[in-house]
Amino acid sequence: MVTGCFLVYDDDCGFCTTTALAWQRRTRRSTNAMLLPASQAVTGPRAVGLTQAQVDRSVWWVADGVRLEGGRAVLAAFHVLTQPWRFMGVVLRWTPLRFAVIALYPTIARHRHRLPGATEACAVPPDLR
Repeated sequence: MVTGCFLVYDDDCGFCTTTALAWQRRTRRSTNAMLLPASQAVTGPRAVGLTQAQVDRSVWWVADGVRLEGGRAVLAAFHVLTQPWRFMGVVLRWTPLRFAVIALYPTIARHRHRLPGATEACAVPPDLR
């Protein structure tokens, strides 16, 4: 059983929020995995030791003191999902695909303001690219 797992997402970004809520709907009830908006992850009661710049730049998976960023966070977040999403996570962790997910994540994050559901608030500031 997973304990104390958080998917930290940029709650100012429409694309990130939509994706995070879709993840939450598919999370197995038997886990303690929760969404944690970036605004709470930095200064809220559940602060997990991330800076504002870090949460603005990418998604984070925080579990038992371990913090994973970007593509690695996405891959880790699959293990608490229901089927067939959990199986998809197993497939994506296969070495060639894992490298592709990790390598593509920064490009997706940089261009998230162009993806469906996005707003101008989704744009990553140039100094964080």
